[in-house]
Amino acid sequence: LVFALDDSFDDSYCGKNFSFAQNNCPLRCASGTDKECVDILGEEYKCFIMTGCSERIKNRGLILHPNSRRTAGEGVCASALNSAILGCDNRISCTGDLDCAVGESCYSDIGCGNPLVELNSEFLFIMIGVQSPMDDAAESALTETLSKFLAPILEETNIALDSVGVIGDPQQSGVMLNVNVKFSGLYRPPVEQNLGQIIIDAFNGKAQTPLSSPVIVQNTFIS
Repeated sequence: LVFALDDSFDDSYCGKNFSFAQNNCPLRCASGTDKECVDILGEEYKCFIMTGCSERIKNRGLILHPNSRRTAGEGVCASALNSAILGCDNRISCTGDLDCAVGESCYSDIGCGNPLVELNSEFLFIMIGVQSPMDDAAESALTETLSKFLAPILEETNIALDSVGVIGDPQQSGVMLNVNVKFSGLYRPPVEQNLGQIIIDAFNGKAQTPLSSPVIVQNTFIS
């Protein structure tokens, strides 16, 4: 099977993996190289060819202009905030949910037209009353619980929670378990956001944390 290189590159889009690129079409990489994706979206993004994005976008009536940028207040249709923020340039414009397909909502005032920015913040979670080491299942349960707790809170400030992960090995000290967790989020300026402070406020503002054990949360790094 032989494909013309120009045709393949016309349908090249960035993604964390092929499925992500195919389903979200966040950014076209016309050169066919990873550099375009890395420079704009971050190091975890690569360029994938033959994604089908061009045809799907064309069929939905959206004409792409490689150098165009939406205005900051213009709405875009997407199934989730993450997809809206990543795909500002490639999605259908909207003024309300009725303009969007079934299963999608209109996301406005998310900063489309401004560059995509990644926010990172690391925390030390000191979990009290835990007498056994954390295995893989417990680690997955922790990150899933934190994701479900924080994602809707961050969305209120137009930050899409991109990932939550445990860094290194949790350390057991008596009945205390020390766990380092890294949070990553995506947003578009101009409003300056402090991911670490938002997370701290989320825990301080809740009468009960989402964790089963009492916990002390300390911010160790922020960008």
